[in-house]
Amino acid sequence: MISKFKFIILLCFFSSFLYSSEIETIYYKADEMNVNFTESGELSGISLIGNVEVIYKDIHLFCQQAEFNKITGEISCNGNVKVKAEMGEFDVENAKYYLDEDYWILTGASFSSPPFYGKGKNIEKKGNSLIIENGYITTCDLDRPHYRFGADRITYVENDYIKIEKMKVITGNYNVFYFPKFKYHIKEKQPSTQTKISYKTRIGRNLEVDFFQKNEKNDIDLKEFFHIGSKGIGTGINVKSEENNFNFQALGIKKYDEDKVQPGVIGNFQKNYEKPQGSGDIIFDWRWMYNNDFFNDFFSEKYYSKSKTYNYFSITHNYNNTFFNFNIRENAREEILSVEKLPEVQIFTPYKQISNIPIFFSNNFSLTNFYYNDDNYFRTVEKIMFENKNNIGFFTLSPFISFSGINYNNSSDNKLNYISEAGIKLSTAMIKKQNEKDTIFNPSISFYNRTTKYKPLQLPPLSPYEEMENGKFMEVNFDWNLFKKSEYTGNISISNAYDFNRNEFNNTYIDYEIKINKNFSITGENDFDFNKGSYAFGVNDLIFEKENFKYSFGTRYEEDNDICGIENWVEKRINENWKYRVGIYYDFETDNIPVQSYEIWRKLHCLTIDFKISKDRDNFSFSFLILPTIFFEQNTWKERYSQWR
Repeated sequence: MISKFKFIILLCFFSSFLYSSEIETIYYKADEMNVNFTESGELSGISLIGNVEVIYKDIHLFCQQAEFNKITGEISCNGNVKVKAEMGEFDVENAKYYLDEDYWILTGASFSSPPFYGKGKNIEKKGNSLIIENGYITTCDLDRPHYRFGADRITYVENDYIKIEKMKVITGNYNVFYFPKFKYHIKEKQPSTQTKISYKTRIGRNLEVDFFQKNEKNDIDLKEFFHIGSKGIGTGINVKSEENNFNFQALGIKKYDEDKVQPGVIGNFQKNYEKPQGSGDIIFDWRWMYNNDFFNDFFSEKYYSKSKTYNYFSITHNYNNTFFNFNIRENAREEILSVEKLPEVQIFTPYKQISNIPIFFSNNFSLTNFYYNDDNYFRTVEKIMFENKNNIGFFTLSPFISFSGINYNNSSDNKLNYISEAGIKLSTAMIKKQNEKDTIFNPSISFYNRTTKYKPLQLPPLSPYEEMENGKFMEVNFDWNLFKKSEYTGNISISNAYDFNRNEFNNTYIDYEIKINKNFSITGENDFDFNKGSYAFGVNDLIFEKENFKYSFGTRYEEDNDICGIENWVEKRINENWKYRVGIYYDFETDNIPVQSYEIWRKLHCLTIDFKISKDRDNFSFSFLILPTIFFEQNTWKERYSQWR
């Protein structure tokens, strides 16, 4: 019987006869096929019965019964429906597919689109988007997932984002959390919510709950967070945009034994602009903290880079190669930061060639209102410089002369300081090519004489202008840029100055960052005091990375803060389920380990536990975090251990 005969028909027949010639080829087979006609005798559709298979574009469909409707362009499927597509696989009770719209309606559906899985009463699929109604989504592939996000409506856009409305966080049969709306961006691997349990000596036990959202229209990331602790509660917000170079974070903590709220605010912003009237930039980097302990406790990721730095606001505008700058520098309530600018105005003209002769002119004028040790100084600076550039073979010879007038005025004193400099600079550039390795070497040497009216001790220590000494000087700079197969692999920079009058060197500065090979790299920043024969500051690191093992070894030295020691980081993935990281700083001065940190990751099927214990000079802390495994950046090497600073 023909009903028992399996057959395959190409849509080169089907599309022209049944639907539209613009429809791509459809391949199908079944145990039985029935052709349906209208009352006028026109073809209305085709019925497929028994072990039905349909292939259209990237979709492979299996069911027991399918109906092709020529009038509506609809394919209806019933009975053990399975759909395989590029997006994933679906098991559904019944499905409807509209050919002309590339649109699916799935009823009683479950889907697998690794790393995401889910179910829904109804699922709509259009292009690379899924809309799940009255269902859930998870990263657990079990029939009874360890956790899931249930919702009235879930929108999943493949490789882009997941948006959940009226979200319920469910573990087992229990609803543990509810939130009206969340959005998770897949490319960024950031969870929509995060809960962390922690302890720190000063703030006690703490539960932190974070909520993440993103606004596509203006590329803004929003994080709302809540602190519930044994010593107080608090709430805050973080708004940032990488595209617009904007980051603002605010937090308020109310301790149970205090009436007032402890606040903390930190923000930075940078914007470059171009207008018919010129170009420029705006820089804003500011913070206000209740105190330094508050800063360290609740903004620890910013504390080591931002503490003991000035608040700063600047607007710079370039008009016809003349730069206008307005800036404010404030001490952020840091006692060690004693010199504030409230405000400063500058007008700077960089080198301009005078007519057609090889002489260049520059001018720098500034007005600054300084606050220093509870006193107010108003300073005016005018600096003019002339420089001649001459090419002599492979070298550039640049004689220069400059004149500066600096006026200081405060309530009790008025001083006018004159500074003049005359000298010559010799520089060149050398390129060495060897075995696909290129080295660009830029040495320079300068000789100059400086005269001033006042000695540094007779002037307020407000800026480098006040540190200038009379005398004859030699300044040497070396700069190497390294390349391999035209790819940048590192830089080495050395600089120093010699004072002929005092017969002594200034500090030598050595900076380097070199990628030796695919596994090894070294980096360092050093300040060597030739007069004392010792380092003033030194940070040097050797970093090794290979497959599942990462190691960092470095020396640390800072004379002013009595820091001298070795810092170690080791990170190792033991197997698929276990990974650990250990960080230790050993202090030679005290012969002990003042800073140490231990972190363990344990993968539990679809979830990962992150447990961390750390101890520094003043605090002991631990944290406990559970997140879906996909949210952990498994290959990210965190910032180097920096608590020694």
